[in-house]
Amino acid sequence: MTLMIAWAGLDCKPKKKAIASIYFAADSRYTWSSGKTNDFGQKVFGCISSPEIFALCGDVCFPKMIIQKSIRLIDGNHIFGETETAGSKAQKIGDLIRENLADYDKELIVQDFHVFFGTRVKGNFHVFRYDYSKTKNQLCMSEVPLPAEHSDIILCEGTGKEDFRNHWQYYNEKNINHRTSRAVYQCMYETLSMTEEKTVGRIPQLSGLYREGNCRFFGIVNDGKRYYFGTNGIREVSDKEIDGLPQVEWRNHCFEITDPYTMELKKGAQPQPFDKEATPFLSTKKRNC
Repeated sequence: MTLMIAWAGLDCKPKKKAIASIYFAADSRYTWSSGKTNDFGQKVFGCISSPEIFALCGDVCFPKMIIQKSIRLIDGNHIFGETETAGSKAQKIGDLIRENLADYDKELIVQDFHVFFGTRVKGNFHVFRYDYSKTKNQLCMSEVPLPAEHSDIILCEGTGKEDFRNHWQYYNEKNINHRTSRAVYQCMYETLSMTEEKTVGRIPQLSGLYREGNCRFFGIVNDGKRYYFGTNGIREVSDKEIDGLPQVEWRNHCFEITDPYTMELKKGAQPQPFDKEATPFLSTKKRNC
C-alpha cells in the first residue's frame, strides 16, 4: 500500500552516456489492515558508511525490520568485505532476508512485500529487488535493468502505480522535461498530490546515490514547510555534512535545489519549472497535500 518508484539519471554527453545517479522515492503513508493510516512512515533508507540505498513496498513490518538490520550490519562493517561485487552484495542481502524470514511468524505478514536494494561498485550502479509472495511463502531475487540512453524510471510499484503511469504518459511523451530526473520527480509529486487512492498520500520522501559518496538523503520543501521522511516541523538543517552524518539536499516540488533556510531556489541553482501545457492535471484537479 504505497507508491514506490526508482529511476536512474544519465549524464548524456555526446561521446559517452553514463548513469550518474539512482534514486528511490515513495509516499509517506502507512495503511494498516484496520484502514487507519499514518502519514509519517519511512519507506526509503540508506547507509552512511557505504554506497547502498533501500526501499520497501507492500507489507511494512518485516521489510522495515530487515532493512534496518541490513543497514546496521553494513554500517558496522559486519557483512560486506572490500572485494564485494554487486552480485555478492545482493546475494548477502537476500540470504539475510531468507534467514530472518524463516523464523518469522508468517501470520504477521498481511500481504506481499518488496524490498529494493541499490548499490554502486567501482563506479557502476546496480539495483536489485526481493519479492515475497505470501500465498506461496516464496522470496525471489532479481536484478533490475538500468537505462542506457536517457534518464528513465526503472521501478514502479504499489497501489498508486496505475495513477503514476497515467500521469507518466504526459511527462514522458509531451513534457519539455521528458527524459530527465526532474520529470520523474515532478510526475511523482503530482501523482501524490492528486491521487484518489486512499492508501497513498502526502509528501514524497527520497534517497539517492551519486557517482561519489554514500547515500544522499533529501529533505522536501512544500508549501512553506520542511519535510524529512514525511515529517514536517523540521528545523533549518544545513546541506553540509555534520559529524560524519550524510549530507541532506533540499528539493521542492519541481526538483529544484532549495535553500533550507529561505525555502526558495538556492542561489546559483538551475530552475526546473513545470511544463503546465503538457501537464493538464495542474488545472483540472485539486491537490491533496
